[in-house]
Amino acid sequence: MINLFTDIGSPQYVFVPVRNAHNHLLGVELARHEAKENAVNSGSTGCDDAQQLITFHEKITLIEKYKQLLSSCEIIVWVNVNDIILTEIMQDHNWVTRLQELPFLTLMVDESFSGISYGRNNLRLIWLVEKFPLALANFGGGNSSNRAVFDGLFRHVFLDRDFVRNQSQRFSFIPFANAIIRQVAPCCQGLMVSGIDNSALYNEVKKLEFTGMSGSLWPAVTADNLPTLLNMGKHTSP
Repeated sequence: MINLFTDIGSPQYVFVPVRNAHNHLLGVELARHEAKENAVNSGSTGCDDAQQLITFHEKITLIEKYKQLLSSCEIIVWVNVNDIILTEIMQDHNWVTRLQELPFLTLMVDESFSGISYGRNNLRLIWLVEKFPLALANFGGGNSSNRAVFDGLFRHVFLDRDFVRNQSQRFSFIPFANAIIRQVAPCCQGLMVSGIDNSALYNEVKKLEFTGMSGSLWPAVTADNLPTLLNMGKHTSP
C-alpha cells in the first residue's frame, strides 16, 4: 500500500487516474490527500483564502516539475479552481501565461462556482473558457441549473461520485445513465463517470458510452509514483 502522507494532518498531493473502458489512461486529476480525514479533496474545502491560493500554487509548481513527462504521454491533467483562485488569475497576467504554457492542463470548476447557472451570461466563466480548456466536476451533485453544460462551456463533464453511487443501486441505473449520455455527451468532448469503486460497477459502466471513469478501483498515486502510473497507463487492469 502506498503511504500517501508523511506527517499526520499535513496534506499531500496525489494524482487520481481517469481511464476509459479499455483501461487506457486518459488523464489524471491533481488533488490533495488529507491525512486527518484519509480522503482525497479535489479543491481546497475548509481552507481560508490564502491557503487556497497556496494550494493552487503548489499544485501548478508540482505539475511544472513533471511537464516534460506529462507532455510526452499526451494525457490530460485536471486541476480544480474556484472563485478565489479565478480572481487571482484574472488579476495577474503572469498566471495566465504560466498556465497556458502547460498544454495538457484543463482547469476544473464544480457546481458551487458562483453564477454557474447563468451559463454564457456569466462573464467570469466566459473569460475562463476563452483562456483555458475547462471541465465541470460533480455534475449532478448540486442544485444548480444545467445551463452551462448545455451551453457547451465544458470540454469534459464528470458525474458526481455520490450521485453515481446512489443511482447505481437502482434497477433503473442503466437506462438512467443512457439518458444522461444522450443529453450531455453532445455538449462536451468527454463525459466521465466518477465513483467506480468495484469491479461489478465497472463491468456495468464499461458497456455504456462514457468517455472515461474514475474511482477507488484505480487508486490515486503520489508524485513519486506518477512516472510508473504513466508508463503503465495502457496496461493496467481493474
